[in-house]
Amino acid sequence: MSERINRAQIPMSEMTITPGSACQGCGAALAARLAFKALGPNVIRHGIPCCPDSVTKTPR
Repeated sequence: MSERINRAQIPMSEMTITPGSACQGCGAALAARLAFKALGPNVIRHGIPCCPDSVTKTPR
């Protein structure tokens, strides 16, 4: 059985801006999120507003 976790246990780097406009299971959103996670925090992202846009930002 999996353990329940609460919001306080999730690191800030794993959270996204809400409301997220990407659909659950969106391949483009997942690819963007993983790519920017792999590239690290010193990356400047420039692009048009789109549904995966919400997962490539971090909350303030």
